[in-house]
Amino acid sequence: MNPVSEKWATALLEVADADDKLNTLKDEITDITPYFDSDFLRLLKSRKITKDTKKSIVREAFKSTDRLLQNFICLLIDMDRIANVKMIFKDFVRLANMRLGITEIVIISARPLAQDSLKRLSQALIKKVNGPIAIEERIDESLISGIKVIMGAKVIDVSMQRKIADMRKTLLESW
Repeated sequence: MNPVSEKWATALLEVADADDKLNTLKDEITDITPYFDSDFLRLLKSRKITKDTKKSIVREAFKSTDRLLQNFICLLIDMDRIANVKMIFKDFVRLANMRLGITEIVIISARPLAQDSLKRLSQALIKKVNGPIAIEERIDESLISGIKVIMGAKVIDVSMQRKIADMRKTLLESW
């Protein structure tokens, strides 16, 4: 966690919460974050383009988003913090989820999970945490098979990689 990005994310969170736009902004940020993984971010970081031009581009590109979000991105441009936008957005979503009582869960698997498996797992996790959840899926082929579920500091690892490591440890200790 970066203190700079958390500071900016917290400021946006407070304004969004005060304006009763926390859910709206969280959803919009989730939708637009992928745009900042491309040439678009390089364009916004370019020193050859004026800040006014960059802000005009942002307003046009995100005209369907809340004005507060547009103004925030423009402020990042003005304050030369646009390079941190992805981390700020990530911190904002994390903080918004905490404020809304949503438990963030990361599910790591060797291959994408089938929709029915993911649905059953989600239902079980909702019961386990006794509340709403936000799931992030990741692929890690080194797991071989099985899954790893991360809920805060708790990790449930039922992957083949883990089973092999446990067997290896047992064999080495018994010799």
